[in-house]
Amino acid sequence: RTYERCQTWADADLARELVGRCMNLSRPGLHVVHIAAEMAPIAKVGGLADVVAALAKAHQARGTLAEIILPKYNNIDYSQVTDLREVVDIMTPWMGTSIRTRVWTGVVDSMPVYFLEPHSK
Repeated sequence: RTYERCQTWADADLARELVGRCMNLSRPGLHVVHIAAEMAPIAKVGGLADVVAALAKAHQARGTLAEIILPKYNNIDYSQVTDLREVVDIMTPWMGTSIRTRVWTGVVDSMPVYFLEPHSK
């Protein structure tokens, strides 16, 4: 529910809120992040996509903050992603060097989803 409330915030305000929540160790409840290669209905090859989506929805239904992180594939059905926007560029360690990675956020079936898009240049 917090995610829905702050969807319209400026990026800097959203970042401050998220960092504050991460630093507040007394915050009750769980924060579950599902890191996966696929998620139904936007990127589905096998059963993993169904499990990731169902598990995250079940967490959300119980009041747990649940988010999903996926690779930003070119063949994702982005028509089912609402509020898709780039939020930050980060440098990611990779094989002794680092590469620039764009982080995108959006909503799929009321679930917050982050997409990672690495770039070699």
